[in-house]
Amino acid sequence: KQWYQRRVAITAGGNVHPAFHIGTLKSALTAAFNVPADLKRPLIVFLHSDKALTGHLFCSQVICSESMAGYIDQHFVMWAYDLTERRLQQQILTECQSIFGYSGRQQVEMYVPDKLPLMIVITKVQSAPQVFAVFQGDISPDLLMAQLIDAVENYNQTRSIEKAAELEQEQRSRLRELQEQEYLDSLQRDREKDEMKKKEKSTDCDSALIPLL
Repeated sequence: KQWYQRRVAITAGGNVHPAFHIGTLKSALTAAFNVPADLKRPLIVFLHSDKALTGHLFCSQVICSESMAGYIDQHFVMWAYDLTERRLQQQILTECQSIFGYSGRQQVEMYVPDKLPLMIVITKVQSAPQVFAVFQGDISPDLLMAQLIDAVENYNQTRSIEKAAELEQEQRSRLRELQEQEYLDSLQRDREKDEMKKKEKSTDCDSALIPLL
């Protein structure tokens, strides 16, 4: 939510922060992956709690630095969720299971709620989103940046394969459309020829019926 984005900025002590996706986790997945291959980006799920001891430091010194926020905005879609309330912890685990399967839920459950804040990098290989990496709040800024760069490079390789597959699919679709159009054009020419033959035959019949004087 927008209020959460503002609160993270306040927690960091400034106005620099990544641009969080506004909406549900499912809509964030759609924004990250249900787009043309050139526009696909990994998704970062940022789980935070007011009770987390390292929460303030992680916000102020890591994700809300200009370099980190700029890199995240350029290469990722980021979605944040506040897990301060216990009922929200169960909700996110249930949602993770519905999207990533039971193994995905287990990967998140081992950190919630005692090891927050948490950054979870989600990628999508073929049709299934999956947890690519998990970073805890005690990670150093330099190590986090290096890991995020690695995640982007890894996903770019996957995206290149998907892009080639999309291009091949588009070429096949265009070829089918061209073949279908050529077939329709051929049918139209045949109909026109038939109509022309019928007219010629009708003209011949009419001429044969004209009485000779």
